[in-house]
This record gives sequence, structure tokens and C-alpha cells, in this order.
Amino acid sequence: MALGARLPVHILTGFLGSGKSTLLKQILQSDQYANSMLIVNEIGEIGIDHALLEQSDDETLLLDNGCMCCVLRGDLQELLVSLAMKRARGTIPSFDRLFIETSGLADPTPIIHTLYSDQAISHEYELASVTTLLDPLHLENLSVDPYVSEAQLACGDVIVISKTDAATPDTIARAEALARRINPGAVMLRSFFGSVASEVISDRHRIIDRQLGEIGGAGGQPHQHDGPGHVRHAHVYTTTLRMHERVNKRVFEAFLKCLLDLQRDNVVRIKGVMCFADEPGQKLVQGVGHTLDKLEDVEMSSLASDESALVLIFREDIGEQVKALWAQLERLGVSQAVQP
Repeated sequence: MALGARLPVHILTGFLGSGKSTLLKQILQSDQYANSMLIVNEIGEIGIDHALLEQSDDETLLLDNGCMCCVLRGDLQELLVSLAMKRARGTIPSFDRLFIETSGLADPTPIIHTLYSDQAISHEYELASVTTLLDPLHLENLSVDPYVSEAQLACGDVIVISKTDAATPDTIARAEALARRINPGAVMLRSFFGSVASEVISDRHRIIDRQLGEIGGAGGQPHQHDGPGHVRHAHVYTTTLRMHERVNKRVFEAFLKCLLDLQRDNVVRIKGVMCFADEPGQKLVQGVGHTLDKLEDVEMSSLASDESALVLIFREDIGEQVKALWAQLERLGVSQAVQP
């Protein structure tokens, strides 16, 4: 990868004991990801101490598979800027991508927010994917911190059901149903003995295309699961908007502004593809919380050339209000929609 290009960032998240370390080691052992940088909270958590060859500096470690690893001891923004500067100066070996493994009790949304909103960071890095692991054997553990576990699932572009080699078909089905209710637009994969189709995790175009193919019409329903351990997830709601004709961009921007002004504390994730009347092609829309990433060109085969689809995940059941807001702004038109 050329030094001037933005570095793709892949976030790996999931609740305690979900299998992140096992999957991460499998990914990094592949030749495809040999030239990667890894950020973890604690080196010991991923069991790579035996693979360390030399310490490049006080924060970066060189691994025997060609990857590098650094420990997140303080502020993520400072670390990302430092790594970018050292990469540009040649004081550490160059790397082609960055993996960030969150701790099991971490909400990944602040990391995503940093990548979207910090100007210096977004100039050097771009979010490529968020992969969430879900352990089907211990769904009851999610109730320890349902806010965090739901945020982890809601943010996932890809959700990997781990430990399927030890789980029954019914257990796997319950886990997938829970994940699908919280995040119907995610690509769903199964991990067998820690192995998964890792190219799907890092191929951004493939992820987005498969996501759009997964978007269903069950938006606005509470996401809850009553299985073994009586896990119950009723704190996250999903709404899907579909538009079958090209959309006025100013109306869409007014819709997002009103939504984030009125419901900024409720918004967990926004993701979709829009077709605007005054612009050719398709545009990727994505955001977390009240922060939106820049629109970018995409080419998705899973949607018709004039069709748009938007998935919105909220903390409260406001799906009908959101649909009504969109309908009202469409009826009012641009001139009135942009008024305060």
C-alpha cells in the first residue's frame, strides 16, 4: 500500500470470552494479513508473547509472522497519530492495515467515533469493518452488561458466531436469532475451531454488498431473546427505510440533521446506501451515535440502480416516528425541510 493512501482499520469486538483472540491469531497467521499492525489492550490476552522477536521501540513489537503489535496504554488518538507518523518517517516498518481488538467489556462506538470525527485521524485512517464475535454457549453472560453487549452487536458489519464446533444446532440458531434481531443488516458467519472465512472480514465491498442483501423488513421490532439463562435484549430497536426512486439529497440531509438533533442520544448506528437524484451512482452512508462518516461512492449489486436502503438502530422504539419524519420531509420539500 502506498504511504499516501488511507489505512484500512478493522475493529474486532465481542463480549468476554467470545473468542476474539483465537480468531485474531488465525487471521494474522494468513499470508494475506502478514503486513498488519495490531492494537490490543494487553499483550497477554492474545497469547502472542511467545511469538515476539524484537522490540522495535517502547510501544511497538515485531511478531514472527511479519505483523506488528502495540499496547494501548492511554489515549487511542495519540497512539494512532504516533503510529502514522512513525510509519511515514520509516522509524517502524510500514504496514498495510490496522486491527484493533477491544476488551470484552468495551463499547466499540468511541473508537468508531474517533475514526469518523477526528480530522487528523480520518486523514490517515478509514474504518473498513467491525467484526463482532458472539459466543452461543454463554448467551446469559451478555446480561452482565447489556448496554455494552448490544452496542457490540449493533456496530458489527460482520457477526461471527464462535465455538460452533462445541454448540448444538439449537444453540447456534438462538445466537443467530439474537444477533439478527439486534442487527439485521450484518453479515452472519460461523466460526469452527476459531476458523472463519477471514477474507470476508476484511473485504469491505463484499461486506457492504452482503449486508444490503441481508436487510429485511422486520424493522421497528424490539430485539429480545428468551432462551437458556433468560437473556433478554429489549434495549435496541432497528428500523429500515427503503426508497425505490432516487432521493433528493437536500431532503435526505435535512432528515439526518433533524434525526440527530432530536434523537442524538438514541441513535446507535446508521448504515446504508443512497441514490440521489442529482448525483450518479450510489453513496455509502454510515455513522455511529451522532457522528456521520463522509459519503463515499460504492457500487452495490444487491440494490437496484435507483434504490436506496437505510438501516437505523436505536436505543428506544422510535421507528414509527422516524418513518413519519422521513415522510413529512418528503412531502414538505426542500425549502421548508431545511428550516429550523
